[in-house]
Amino acid sequence: MRRQWPGAIDPRTARSVALGDELGCRGLPIRLSLTRLNGMDQVNVHEAKTHLSRLLERVEAGEEIIISRAGRPVARLVSYRGLRSRRHPGSWRGQVRIAPDFDELPADLAGAFRGEAS
Repeated sequence: MRRQWPGAIDPRTARSVALGDELGCRGLPIRLSLTRLNGMDQVNVHEAKTHLSRLLERVEAGEEIIISRAGRPVARLVSYRGLRSRRHPGSWRGQVRIAPDFDELPADLAGAFRGEAS
């Protein structure tokens, strides 16, 4: 069974989608010509510039959008993931205890590594 897209002509070819209903902005007659590429929507540069704020709302909702020039993909619009926090060496000092026999390997385990039966 083929998935039906709201206002779609055909999900495998160029289609026109009413973005107002998808984004919860009912009544907005915004339409984009979209093409599917590897499961992601593809828009041309002109439409991306014209409807950038609406595309950003879709990206914030978890979608990925391909921006193409003359039908050739040139960029991918994805959600921004913030930078990792900086490391603070020594922040766990005094909170972790290593057992005195940590580096000692039990004889039966060493034998198992060598393929000996226990």
